[in-house]
Amino acid sequence: MFRRALLRSSPTALAAATLAAGLHAQTFTVLSKDADVIAGVGAVTAIDDLTVGDNGTWLVKVDTDFVGTGDGVVLTNTGIHSRETDAPPAMSPLTISSFGPLHIDDSGRATWNLNFAPTTANDTGIFRNQALLLREGAISSSPAFTPGTAYIGFFGACNNGANEIMVLASIEDINIATTVDRAWVRLTVDGSDNLLSETVLLKEGDSIPGLGLVVDYSTNVHDWAFNRNGEVIYTVDTDAATTSDCAIMRDTTILLREADPSAAVPGRSWATVLGWQVAQNDAGDFAFLGDLDGATTDDALICKNGTTVIAREGSSLPSIGGVFTFTSFGSGPIAIDTSGDVYWTGDWNDPVTTQDVGIFRNGDLLVQEGVTMVGASLVESIGTVQSNFAISPDGRWLVFECKLTGGVDAAVLVDLDTSSVEAFCAGDGSLVDHTTPCPCGNDATTPGNGCAHSFDAGGANLAWTGAPATDDVILQSSFTPSASFTLFMQHDSPGDAVFHDGVLCAGGTLVRLRGRNAVAGAASFPNSTFPNDATLTLSQRGGVTVGSGALRHYSAFYRNASTTFCPPATANVTNGLRIVW
Repeated sequence: MFRRALLRSSPTALAAATLAAGLHAQTFTVLSKDADVIAGVGAVTAIDDLTVGDNGTWLVKVDTDFVGTGDGVVLTNTGIHSRETDAPPAMSPLTISSFGPLHIDDSGRATWNLNFAPTTANDTGIFRNQALLLREGAISSSPAFTPGTAYIGFFGACNNGANEIMVLASIEDINIATTVDRAWVRLTVDGSDNLLSETVLLKEGDSIPGLGLVVDYSTNVHDWAFNRNGEVIYTVDTDAATTSDCAIMRDTTILLREADPSAAVPGRSWATVLGWQVAQNDAGDFAFLGDLDGATTDDALICKNGTTVIAREGSSLPSIGGVFTFTSFGSGPIAIDTSGDVYWTGDWNDPVTTQDVGIFRNGDLLVQEGVTMVGASLVESIGTVQSNFAISPDGRWLVFECKLTGGVDAAVLVDLDTSSVEAFCAGDGSLVDHTTPCPCGNDATTPGNGCAHSFDAGGANLAWTGAPATDDVILQSSFTPSASFTLFMQHDSPGDAVFHDGVLCAGGTLVRLRGRNAVAGAASFPNSTFPNDATLTLSQRGGVTVGSGALRHYSAFYRNASTTFCPPATANVTNGLRIVW
């Protein structure tokens, strides 16, 4: 794994973009790449699809050089998840011939449609992992269909994180005029993969008040999304006038209609809506890649909630230099996390065409071709087509497909959680991260603690609870002299020097966070039992912004009244903590 930072490009030298201090650190991990050998299968030749969940569990679909059927494999954190030629018992004697779009739930299970061989009339189905939920040819139990209505195909299956699965299905209902009809069907299953119910949300021929009768839906995998609230967002075509017959819908509610005036760009209206890439989160926000009427030089845009422009064709952003302008946004996904951050792919008019594509979060450039390094390999190119990236619902994990140095196709996982807490500067003689020894040979006998003091040869310890991302970090000192005065300190720079009877690996600006008298050798900050700490967080007291990526160093100074132990000093310090906010 490798540490990097959010990129900010200069208008004259994007390839020399620096990793600016104070920007967000990222961790890059190659999940799979060309020539990786999969035991019992062969070497990877291409990355086809990918997805990731909140807990960092991922799925990557790859092709291999295996000769014959069985060359397609879906990988996960622990190895092979599924392979073409696998034979789920419910489909015996058929075997998997191909995988539908990948979706992953909160338990790391895949939900998807799988296709089978040899080809038969009923050779596809909706599965969770390899457990069959609904097979082509099955007769629907939903009263919304005419009795005897059969499922005749599926365009994908997306989960709500648990036991609800939204399916865009093809059906054959004799009371719908067309020969192949489409419907949104919500499946409810139990923990043992038994189908409990089918609920039809909307089907061809249904009426949408104020819009018209449903004619069709966009079936592209990135043109609809299902959230944890059990809501689906999608684009629909109706029998209304062709200039205003399409809309973005959430369940049966119109969010945005073709030809309506755009609240995001005054003076322009929304153009054809069917086929727009859409996304939603669990908080009610939605995002899309849409088009405006009028001039085609600035009609494409990334928009949030129909009101906020994230990026627009013909416009620039500081992250691409403020001079270059966007020319397109590809056909890949749009994503929006639970915090409302929008993720997208952009292409701009840099004359150096090897560095003019990137993956963005809002206006921040996360990954840039020709600039981003993954270990010792350069990201040579980033795809702008379907399934080039995915984001976990909470926004922590990004997984993307790229070409690394030498044209190596790779799937790369990025940990965007920049907050971290790390203990360092132990006074135990290990000297793994500093060079100054304890001043009197008073190395702590307890690994990880600060230098020994007169009351405890093991030294004193500084630990923590909570996390920077949730702004609930509490510093906890222990093993100091029983009632010793303890001062919690914050510094903004590293150091390496003797400090009283100990060693302090911090310097720069000092913030005296709070002084406390230890109780039984322990103290903490913030401590809600003290009124002046009750509504105060560590970041607030230290003047640090959560999510800023700022690095601060923490330690606890304490009194050690003995004049004969390591004279002349009568104080000591714990080990340190480094926190990336």
